Amino acid sequence: VCLSIKHPPDVDFDHPLIFDSDTILEMDHSPRKVTIIGAGVIGCEYASIFGGLGCKVELINPHGSLLSFLDTEISDALTYHLRNLGVRSRHNERYTKVEYHDDCIVTYMESGKKIKSDIVLWAIGRTGNTQDLDINNIGLKANSRGQLSVNRQYQTDTDNIYAVGDVIGWPALAGAAYDQGRAASNAIVDPDECSPVE
Repeated sequence: VCLSIKHPPDVDFDHPLIFDSDTILEMDHSPRKVTIIGAGVIGCEYASIFGGLGCKVELINPHGSLLSFLDTEISDALTYHLRNLGVRSRHNERYTKVEYHDDCIVTYMESGKKIKSDIVLWAIGRTGNTQDLDINNIGLKANSRGQLSVNRQYQTDTDNIYAVGDVIGWPALAGAAYDQGRAASNAIVDPDECSPVE
C-alpha cells in the first residue's frame, strides 16, 4: 500500500501552475522561481533538484528547522547547502491562501509575507492509500491519515495481518520500510524467537 497525496480543499490543483509531488513529474517547462510548501523529505528533495537546476526556491517549512528528526548538525548542514543552491528556507511559516494568475502564483503567509513564483509545489500531507481496501471487513481501522497502527513487531490489531512502510507512518522512508519488512517477516515465520524492534 503506497501513500496518496492529501489535497487541501482550498488549493486548486487543476490550475496549471500548481503541482504536487506526483504531477510535478509531468511539468513541461522550466520555472525560474518555485515555491515549495512543505519541507519534509519530499520537499527538501525537490528543493535541492530545482536549486541544482538554477531555480530560485522558497521552501516553506512549518517547523523550526529542516527535517527536525535528524541530528541538529545535519539539519543545519542541509540548510546551508540548500542555501548555496539558491534555496531560501522559511522556517516557522505557514501558508494562508494561494492567489492564481495566468503566469504566476502568489502565496500568502501567516506572517503577512507574499511570495510570487512561477509555480507552487505542494509537498505536505500524504495519507495511507487504504480507503478502497475495505479493511474494516477484517477488523482494521485506519486513522485520519489512512495509516494503520502496529505493535513493536509490526502486527496490526488483527493478529494475522502485519503492516510496514508508508502505511504505518513516520518515517515513511524506503530504507526504514525494508528493515520493517524484514522484522515483520521474521515475526511471522518465528514469532516465539522474534525480539521486538526498538
